[in-house]
This record gives sequence, structure tokens and C-alpha cells, in this order.
Amino acid sequence: MLELKEKQERKEILEEDKMFNILYYVNKDELNMISDFKELKELKEGCIRIATNLYGKNSSEVQAVQQAFKAAYI
Repeated sequence: MLELKEKQERKEILEEDKMFNILYYVNKDELNMISDFKELKELKEGCIRIATNLYGKNSSEVQAVQQAFKAAYI
């Protein structure tokens, strides 16, 4: 039973290499020198857009990105 719970928890966690991939492309393609981080909305939207482009609209990666921002109240 414990193994099943651990597998489910791992599903919701974005793999480290995928996280870095998303952040790299957000930094490279979505943000610029005048990006405003006051509300972090631009960063959130960029991460979701990049995750969607890389992994697909309904992918677990997009869901993980959305959950991460939700957990951080962004």
C-alpha cells in the first residue's frame, strides 16, 4: 500500500530535468529585461505556455506546473 501512495505522490512532482527545461525556455523565450514580477503572473503564464508546448496541453507536466503555482498561492 505504501508503494502505491509513493508512486501517486511522485506522479504529481515534476521531474527535475523537465522543471529546468521549462524554466530555461521561459527565461529564454518568454521573459525580457522589462518583465514585471510583482504579481508573478507573467512567469506563471510563461511556464504553463512552455510546458504546454513541450509536453502537451493535458500532460502531467502542465498539471504539475499549475499545481506548483497554486501551492505557492500564485
